[in-house]
Amino acid sequence: MTHTHKVILFLLIIAVISAGIGTLLYYQKSSSHQPDIRANADIVDTQPTASDWKTTEDNSQSQIEPEIITSEVDTSDWLTYRNEEWEFEVRYPTDFNLDVTDGIKYNKENIPILSISNGKFPIDFQDTDEVIYELYIDDSATVKEKTDAFVVGKGYSEKLGETNTAKYKTVILGKNFDVVELKTGEPTEGVPTLFKYFYLQYGTSVYNSLLRIPQGLKDTRLVNTFEKIVGSIKFVADR
Repeated sequence: MTHTHKVILFLLIIAVISAGIGTLLYYQKSSSHQPDIRANADIVDTQPTASDWKTTEDNSQSQIEPEIITSEVDTSDWLTYRNEEWEFEVRYPTDFNLDVTDGIKYNKENIPILSISNGKFPIDFQDTDEVIYELYIDDSATVKEKTDAFVVGKGYSEKLGETNTAKYKTVILGKNFDVVELKTGEPTEGVPTLFKYFYLQYGTSVYNSLLRIPQGLKDTRLVNTFEKIVGSIKFVADR
């Protein structure tokens, strides 16, 4: 092998080694910019996407059955409201406010309305950071009769500008709820609001948990906390 051939061979070897080192550095740099999927492994997005909607026979839309995940909310120090007459109890955070009044009278009298809020009573319907939980008990209708009163895509209350946006079933803390969502456009009082009705049958009565959520609310953890209040309901048979 001549001296010239040796030089050419040496240069080729240097070129191959340089290319290998450059490729290795490129992949190392690329991998350093990839998001750490493991860091977000515990984050569960339960908000509906476009694929979570289906068209019904009347061409309206209803939501497929998502499961609301609220396990990240610590309830170890929550208080308990118990009503022996109506055989139920509900838990709520220690820094929330609770109000109990005699509610709408259906077939029986003195059916309570239970209200829980992260704000003060009386409720300020202009507060965009205040969520209200209310529990109504109806012994005059079934869950099916209650949900059938809503037609997806149709206005429910012209006075409040409410539109029925979704009807679906969901699971919170192992309990199966029938859910109806109403969204106000231009309400006569307060801020635009999402109303979520959670219906649960117990015996001959329907327990209707209502969440009133300002549409501009950004605190998803607060919404999760109130959803966990909904799921915390227990009956005498559950104890």
